[in-house]
Amino acid sequence: MVEHKVGNGVERIEILISRKKMVIAIILSLVFVLIGLFLLLHHRQFAPSGYILLVAILAIVFFGACAVIGIIRLFIKRHNRIGLTIAEQGIIDHLSFGFIGWSDMIAINIMSTSTTQFICIHVHNPSHYLQHKNAVQRYLLTKSEQMYGTPITIAASSSLKYDMKQLQKLLENGLRHYRETV
Repeated sequence: MVEHKVGNGVERIEILISRKKMVIAIILSLVFVLIGLFLLLHHRQFAPSGYILLVAILAIVFFGACAVIGIIRLFIKRHNRIGLTIAEQGIIDHLSFGFIGWSDMIAINIMSTSTTQFICIHVHNPSHYLQHKNAVQRYLLTKSEQMYGTPITIAASSSLKYDMKQLQKLLENGLRHYRETV
């Protein structure tokens, strides 16, 4: 984490991407791609229906995309190691959503799956954050919204060099400070 101070207060906090976590995510994505390839080649041995074939293709496409994005972030964008910036007007999610203003935020909470924790940011206008995404991203983010109540999730436990609970407190304090000053 890097804090940029101006006067007596903190103007901006930058949280860096964890290289170790990114490498692990890339490796896991590649493992799922290999599993998908195995299922694609041997799907008839498991079930005669097309269900296994569909799962195999989805695994290859989704986790392949995750691996490619991870590799780009890790090796090509070496100069930009910032994953999240907390600023006076809101946050900047450098990995997915870009700028999210405090004025648009309703609530912040942590959700968990069996493998990872992530921060959910509930906003007044979720569709605004979907309009610049491609069709596959919009579909996945819409599913995320149905499951978690918001399309905006930050998988800090698997990508950022920062503790989830502390990050949640930083974000909640930023939101509270914004509300108190408006």
